[in-house]
Amino acid sequence: MTNAAPSAARATVLVLALPIFFLLNAHTSAAIPTADFSAGHNRVTYVAGVDFALSFGLTFPADENLESQNSTLFMKVYHNAEVLAESKMPLFVDGALQTAAAISPLAFPSSGDKQELNVLLSYTADFAEASEKVFEGKVVKGWVTIWPPLVTIIIAVATREVLWALWAGVWT
Repeated sequence: MTNAAPSAARATVLVLALPIFFLLNAHTSAAIPTADFSAGHNRVTYVAGVDFALSFGLTFPADENLESQNSTLFMKVYHNAEVLAESKMPLFVDGALQTAAAISPLAFPSSGDKQELNVLLSYTADFAEASEKVFEGKVVKGWVTIWPPLVTIIIAVATREVLWALWAGVWT
């Protein structure tokens, strides 16, 4: 019976300590900002191999470490394990916390229906603790972009109806 009391006490300590451990770890990992692509500044369709800028909002958790004026946010974008761009920015400009960021130049290396860019945000350059968010875009080949004007010209010449041709060109 003497062995049961110490093991019960250890079990009680363990049961009480585990939630505190998980809460502390959740707070530490949540202290990194996350990217928010819902602002609507990015296009839906991109052309493979053509440079663009990826814009996103920054969502910061409540953290006392943000008070430091020397804080820097490191950003990295990769596609299929290939790093496309790296950048850094100060968190505070003229005393105001930055709530938006952009990384450029980026270019999708290949085309496809859904291509994903992984955006990493971290307070350290080694990205030991980082938040990751996925941005999806439809990527087309360059020759596809000539299709709408070509359809418009062909319909306009064939029917001699410019308005109908423009309408058809917009919807192709």
